[in-house]
Parts: sequence; C-alpha cells; structure tokens
Amino acid sequence: MRKKLINEKRSELKQMDRRDLVDTICSYPNQDLLNFQEDGTRRPFPTGMVAKGIQERGYQMTDKQYYALIHNYTAATVPEMKVVGVTFYDNRPQEFQKTLMERQGTRSVYEMDYRLTPEPDNPYDANAVKVSVQKMDGSWHQIGYLNKEFAAAHPVFEEQDVKGYLRDYSNGHLKRVSYSLAMDVEALDRDAPKTYLYEAKVPNKAQNKLSKLEQADGVTRVRMTDHQLFVYTDRPLRSEEQKSLLETAAGKGTDAFFTRVDTRVPDLELTDDMLQGLGDLSLDRGGHAPEPAPYRYERPFTTTRTILDIEDVNQAFDSVCSELLTDSLNGNLELYGNRSPVERLGWKMETDRQGVAFVETKEPLTEAEQTVISRTMEYEQTHGHIASTMRELTGDERLEPFIPENGKLTLTNGALSLSLADLADLDALADENGDTL
Repeated sequence: MRKKLINEKRSELKQMDRRDLVDTICSYPNQDLLNFQEDGTRRPFPTGMVAKGIQERGYQMTDKQYYALIHNYTAATVPEMKVVGVTFYDNRPQEFQKTLMERQGTRSVYEMDYRLTPEPDNPYDANAVKVSVQKMDGSWHQIGYLNKEFAAAHPVFEEQDVKGYLRDYSNGHLKRVSYSLAMDVEALDRDAPKTYLYEAKVPNKAQNKLSKLEQADGVTRVRMTDHQLFVYTDRPLRSEEQKSLLETAAGKGTDAFFTRVDTRVPDLELTDDMLQGLGDLSLDRGGHAPEPAPYRYERPFTTTRTILDIEDVNQAFDSVCSELLTDSLNGNLELYGNRSPVERLGWKMETDRQGVAFVETKEPLTEAEQTVISRTMEYEQTHGHIASTMRELTGDERLEPFIPENGKLTLTNGALSLSLADLADLDALADENGDTL
C-alpha cells in the first residue's frame, strides 16, 4: 500500500537531523525525478533544487520548508505505477485473491499481493520484471510486467512480494480493471550493485569490436572469451542500449540478446577470473585443484495441496531420483545429442507448497537439451515417478499433485557468481601464502 509506505518513510525522515536530510536529498542520484514531472515540466515544488538552495545558504530553512521537503521527497521516491502489458494475458480478476478496501460509486478498490520476479534472461529486455498475483487455489498467475523505463532505472534483482491495488470501474463486476503497485525506489537503489554485468553469446569476430564497445556510454569494461561477451556497466542498460551494443558486436539483425548477471562481488578482477576460469580461483586451501563445480539448472514447481511433512517428501524424492532416472535422462540425450552431461537429477520441497526441480551437469546444456530435460521434468510431475510418489505420500491416487504453470529450466546464478563467503576463503588463502588477491 502506497499510503503505508509513504507514512513509514516520512517517519524515518523525521528522525534524521535536518542537515542530514538536506544532504540526503542533494545526493540523491536521480535529481530529475525530484525536480521534474513525467511530462518534463518542472514540479511545483522542485525538491532537489530547493534542498540545494538550502544547502548553499548554510542549511537555513523554515519549518514549512522542512516539512515540504519531507512530503515531496517521499512522494517522488515512492511512486505508484500501473502494471503494463495486462491485455496480453488471460487475466480473470474474479479468480484472484483480493480484499475490498473502498467502494465509491462505480469504483471499487481492492488490496492485493503482487510478486515481482526479475527475468534477466528475457530476450527482449534483460531488466524485465514479471508481475504475478495469487489465485484462489494458491497458484501464482502472471498478469503483466513492471514499466520498462522504471525497471531499467531501478532494477529488481531478487524475487519479492509487495502490496498493490486492483481498481474496478464496473460497479463490482470486475470487467474494467487496472492493476497498480507502489515501491520505494530509494530502497531499490540502495540494494542495487554498483556495477552491472551483461552477458551474451556472439560470434568470435566481435573480439575486434571490444575497444569500440568500451566507448559506449555507461560501459566501464568489456571482456570476451569463447563466443561469450561480458559487458560491465556503471548503471542498468535500457533495451535500446543493449540492442545497440549487440549490433556493434555482432552486426545488424543479430538475434543475440543480453542476460543480466546478478553479480554483487566488489572486486571486478576476481569476477573476471571467475567467469573466464583464470588465475588461482580453482585452488583449494591446500593449493590443489578440486573437481570443477557442476552446472546447475533449476525449474520451480508448486504443489496443488499443502504438504505437512516436507522432510518425508524430500527423502522420498531423493530415493526416486536415483541413478536409474539420471541414466534414463542421459539415454534420451544420447539419442538426441550423442552425449551424457547430466550427473544428478533432483526434486526438493522448499516450503509447504513450493519447491525446485534441478539437474547438475558436467558441461553447459544447449537450448535443445534444456528443452528435453524440461519436458522430462514435466512428465515426471504429471505421469512419472515423481507424480506417483506424491500421490502415494498424500494418499490420494486421483490427485493432480503439481500445478501445470511451473516456470522454465534456468541456469542458476550460483554458476556465475562468488559469494561473500567465497571471497573470505580466498582472502584467507592469500594471507596464508603471503599474497594479495
């Protein structure tokens, strides 16, 4: 709820020293947001300009100016936005969970729970954020996307749930509706990394264009190895900028697209080494090279009923996901692609309704192999061993144990990022050897 967010933020700002409040407003990176409206006209109270003037006058201000700063700064940084693209989805608001908040004339306002899911591998926009709502049966249904310009300026890196509204203008018949939600952009910006990393598969001839790519606005460095292009930026890239960079690298008409890698590792050199398999990152504490970490692909799933004993279900899944299943899947891939990359296959409940199916492989999977594996997982959840196991555990042979909308198979970021714990281990190893990483 925007009103609740605004009240909470105003209370926080009132706890600040007045000088600190002015400095916070003056240092906000997007001053245009504070000073100008969406149509480009100046705001009636240009918060950033007013704060700058107060700062230059030695922080002298009236109480009226002080409260106006708090009011307008909060209103600008906690915007309410409509969910876009809703006409492209089969949205049936009668089936959504919602709570009536207000009814006035033919307009009704409902509060709803929204789930924001970033799609860094979206081929049209690496900053895309999917918006879903919960249906009466507990499943999540996509209704559209966050505004593209907003998502580019304030990227969402982790799935999160927020409160929002459904407004109905058809006297309670839910035939003319709009969906909207509010977010604190300052909190989003605070959680965002200082460096962004985009990855794309391009022809090796792009190696000759790296110096030109580095001259693009926002780009801080470019690296490439074995058809993989890595572009570091100091801000999120808009979809037009991504397209321009890819056309520079691979030529006009290219079907290549960027995937945004959620990397918050502070040392870019370490990130480079990790991505390219260089340096001593493969050494353990004893200086020995361990077995390379497997590639892990995940596919989320939701059950049609609440699972009371998650531990029993996970143990049963582990038993089912034996070498027999892995061998069977590798057999399919051998027929299709003449290789057996899968080392492990598994299903795991993470909450009483949701879980993740995964495969671990020795090598990255092709798109065709990912499709084969994803279809195998779908079969297992509808007719195979996993479905049979769930029916047996729940005692209902008629039950459809899994909701059909289960996402897609995706390479997890764990294969492309270092955790802070990893960095601590590397620092400790460096200290032991008297080196600096």
